[in-house]
Amino acid sequence: MSLKIIKPKTRPVQIEPWFHRYLTNNEIKVVSAILTYADMRDRSKNSFPSNRTIAFYCGYDLIEKGKTLEKYKALETEEEKKKFKEKILKYGINTVKATKRALIEKGILRTITTGKAGKQTTDHILDLEWKKEQYLREHDEFFNEKELQTEEEQNDLALNQLEELVRLQKEGNISKESLAKRLQQLSSMVNAENINDEIPGEDVEKVANHIMNSDKVQSQIFSGKIANKESYQKSIINLMKKGEFVGAKEHYEALKNKEKEEIEAQLHFSIEEQEKTIPYKKQILTFRELEKKDDLFFSSYISEHGQIYNFLITDKQIKYYLPIKQYTKASKEWLENYQSRALAFMEKHKIKDKGEVMNVPVSTS
Repeated sequence: MSLKIIKPKTRPVQIEPWFHRYLTNNEIKVVSAILTYADMRDRSKNSFPSNRTIAFYCGYDLIEKGKTLEKYKALETEEEKKKFKEKILKYGINTVKATKRALIEKGILRTITTGKAGKQTTDHILDLEWKKEQYLREHDEFFNEKELQTEEEQNDLALNQLEELVRLQKEGNISKESLAKRLQQLSSMVNAENINDEIPGEDVEKVANHIMNSDKVQSQIFSGKIANKESYQKSIINLMKKGEFVGAKEHYEALKNKEKEEIEAQLHFSIEEQEKTIPYKKQILTFRELEKKDDLFFSSYISEHGQIYNFLITDKQIKYYLPIKQYTKASKEWLENYQSRALAFMEKHKIKDKGEVMNVPVSTS
């Protein structure tokens, strides 16, 4: 089966959105009539429609509607009806003339006269980009330059603004002035000298990974809101390096807290697996739990008789069980300074090799 569609020669005339904003209804009708006539001529002729033709396309000659039709039907003779039609058409042509003058005054329609007196020709120029820049500037203010209310919105805009600018420019929905302004802002951000002093350079990528692995970002990746993960993560890194990422300090603190939990969990697991039982004073002790006190770790053991012993975790155990390289600078320094804190603890409690301070035996393994 086949389908045949009967189509008019003309296409639906596109009326630019700024026409609706800055032109009256009659002015839009006249512009549409000029465009429709151009379509009827297959755009192969440079002729301009007459006022009568424009009036026809605008429907100014019609009597088949409203009160006009009522008046027409009330006429008794054909002569009266003919004069009434001529009057309507004349009124329509005068409306076209007045509307064209208004369009010329506004600048959307221009006339250029060439030639010597008596042999002059008039050309018309219909500028479909008239007021486009003004419209786009107002469009920017209304849609693209709203004041951001939350830190999240600021970050989202900063991370995606280059991609957004490309989209707006491709769709023709941003003015040249606004595009230049926002590209300048972006350039200033990239070349900014205010290096972030809250997050060490070596930790920036770790914080970015932490953000990328958050439930919120993972949800956006899954839903397709974040289409390019690599680009998004690079944007986070660049913004943090320049101190432009809102909430970066909070994310860094959250990562350090997470690392503290991971360090304790990893150490607990390793001690329980590798040192589940240890010999002590002619008895076998069984691992019970890991405790933290005075910024140091203690492994708690229980004897066969139910006595509890707490052994200081040594620097040697820390280095053996914890891969220091994977952590942030703050966590690395905390781990690297573990031995000095342990020695200070032992000196404070006058512990040399083995002994008990407040029932806390100290392991030298």
